[in-house]
Amino acid sequence: MGSWTVQPDTHVTALRRWQSGLARAFVRLDAEAVGSRDLFGGRIDQVRAGRLRVSRVAADAHRVIRRREHVAQASRDVVFVNLQIAGRGGITLGNTTWDAAPMDISVVPTGEPYAIQHGSAFELISIALPAETLPESFAPGRLALSAHAAGRELAGMIASLARVARTLPDDGKALEAQFLGALQLVAAVNAHRAHEDHTTLRAAVKAHIARRHGDPSLSAAPIAAAFGLGERQLHALFAGTGRSVGERIEAARMETARGLLEDTDLPVSTVAARSGFRDPAYFARVFRRAHGMSPRDWRAAQSS
Repeated sequence: MGSWTVQPDTHVTALRRWQSGLARAFVRLDAEAVGSRDLFGGRIDQVRAGRLRVSRVAADAHRVIRRREHVAQASRDVVFVNLQIAGRGGITLGNTTWDAAPMDISVVPTGEPYAIQHGSAFELISIALPAETLPESFAPGRLALSAHAAGRELAGMIASLARVARTLPDDGKALEAQFLGALQLVAAVNAHRAHEDHTTLRAAVKAHIARRHGDPSLSAAPIAAAFGLGERQLHALFAGTGRSVGERIEAARMETARGLLEDTDLPVSTVAARSGFRDPAYFARVFRRAHGMSPRDWRAAQSS
């Protein structure tokens, strides 16, 4: 489709021209200087692949900002899938901020404000596509392809495809299919990794509950904090597993209580306290609900 080049010049002059090029190549954005370097330069090379626009961007340090007024005035709503090639990018979208290392992908919708900052010279590949063509599992944020071998291979494949796209015959549909196929592979690998990560994290949370259920203050909130999660994320982690976090805590406490009732002569109030129940009366109600009898009667039944 074209190229936009800004030769190295002073920030004020060069960034004004760069901002104009960004609007033509992508969407309306404000460009601001970052750091103490006096000069700025950059280049955008773009090809069309069916409904997609694939761009290679190389530039000096700067920040781009998509403001609310830009969003309000937009006539089209696209999503950018940005593959970091060199340098590190800091992205802020709403209340979420992430850092994109080389080989990471950032999914950035243009229908809401955002900012992307590079503190040094960088290079990235930007794929602009209609939201309806985006793989379903691609939520806004970072896909850390740099963290695993399969991801790095896929990042290399996308980079190679973008590199040769300008030399291929002008067959937009074929190019679009190639890029969308690559993104579907990324989605599949990312989903598999997420499943593995969730399995590992669930096991760690279960082990934490097994160790700490005797603490009466243990609940979803401190568990979430211990693992760097929000409470909603923690509850979502156990959705569909048959037991909520609260149910798992209570089950662990009840198992400890049964063991103490059967193997010791401790008073029921002490059993309750050692099992993680603050209130013996509440413990008795929960126990009766689970076993159809009081803790005292259950103990007697086990010894008869």
